[in-house]
Amino acid sequence: MSWVKVAGRRRLVAAFVGLAAMLAAFPLAGCGGSDSDGATANTSSTKQAVAERSVKMAFPVPLGLFWSGYIIAKERFYPQMGLNVEFVSVDGSASVAQQVATGNAFAGIVADREIYAAATKGAKIVSIAENGHGPVANIGVPEASPIQSLAELRGKAIGVPSASDGSIAIVKELMSQAGMSEDDYELPAVGAGGPAVAAALKSGRIAAYAHGISDIAPLKAKGGITLRSLVPPTYAELPSDGIVVKVETMDEAADRDVAAGIARGYIQGWQYIVDHREEAKKIICDAVPRECTDQKLVDASLDVVAQHYEPAGGGRSGAQDYDKLSLLIDMTLGGNQPIPLASVFSNDYISEINEGLDTGA
Repeated sequence: MSWVKVAGRRRLVAAFVGLAAMLAAFPLAGCGGSDSDGATANTSSTKQAVAERSVKMAFPVPLGLFWSGYIIAKERFYPQMGLNVEFVSVDGSASVAQQVATGNAFAGIVADREIYAAATKGAKIVSIAENGHGPVANIGVPEASPIQSLAELRGKAIGVPSASDGSIAIVKELMSQAGMSEDDYELPAVGAGGPAVAAALKSGRIAAYAHGISDIAPLKAKGGITLRSLVPPTYAELPSDGIVVKVETMDEAADRDVAAGIARGYIQGWQYIVDHREEAKKIICDAVPRECTDQKLVDASLDVVAQHYEPAGGGRSGAQDYDKLSLLIDMTLGGNQPIPLASVFSNDYISEINEGLDTGA
C-alpha cells in the first residue's frame, strides 16, 4: 500500500465567507446510506465504545465528488464503528464553524482560515485533524504557455472564478510578493473551471487562471486544458481545511471516541480510493449519481482528490503543520495571530485517530 506525505490541501469553496454572515438557522440536507462490508483497521474495545451513535457532520458545500473519501467512509467504515453519520450541507465554512460551535452539528469540515477566525471571535472549537493538502488558491497557465513565473504576468489578465472568490486575496498577496501592485494586472471573472475558462485561455483573453482544486478536473475533462502552476514552492502545499468539533467534545471519553472515529474513517475512505479505484467509484456514484453523468469528469475528479487527500501513513495522517498554518493565516488574516495556533489546531489526537490503521510500513 502506497502512502504519500501530507504537507498541508486545496481551495475550499466559500472558505473566505465572513464570520459576520454566519446564520443561527441550520437548514440541513442529508445524504447517503450505509454498507458494513470492508475494513482496513482493527476494531478495538475502545472503538466499540462509539457503538450506536448517530451524529451530524456538516460540510460547506453539497456532498459530491470532492468529498468522495467521506462517502466511502459512510458506506464502508463508519458502520463498523457503530457510527451513523448524517452528512448535511450549509452555506460556507464560516456557517459550518457556527453550527459546530452552537452544537447543531457534532463535527464539520471548515477551511483553516475560518477555523482560526472563528476561534479568535470566541468560538470554542478545535481542529482535530487536517483534511487535505495543496494550494488553497493556485495560479496556473496552460502547459504549453511560454510564461514561467508570476513576474511574467505583469500587464496581463488573471482569470478568477468570480469577483467575490476567496482565491482573490491570496492571488493579490502572491502578486505583491512578485513585486506588483494591483494596477499591474487584471482579475476578470471568468467562471468556474470548464469550457468557458478554457476558451478564455485559448483566445488569450486571460493569460492565467486563479483556481482551486475543484476547478482542475472540469477544466481538463470539459475544456481540454491542463494547468501548470506558477505558485512558488513555499505556497504550493499549504493546508486547506480541518475536521472541527467543540473543545468540550474532546474532554468527554465517549464523544472523543466518536470524533476520533470520524477522522479515522475519512483516512480509511481516502486510502480506499487510492487502492480500489473502480470499487470506490461504484460506491461514490451510487451515493451521488447526479455527479457521475460524465465518466471522464468522474475519473479526472478522483485523480485530483485522491492526490489531494491521500493519507500520510506512518501514524501521522491528519497531522497539522504549524509552520504552514502560520504562513496561511498570515497571508489571509494579515499576520494577525492573537491566540496560539496549537490551541486551535491540535495534534494531541493524531495517535488515537491513526490507531489500528495499516500504514503499509
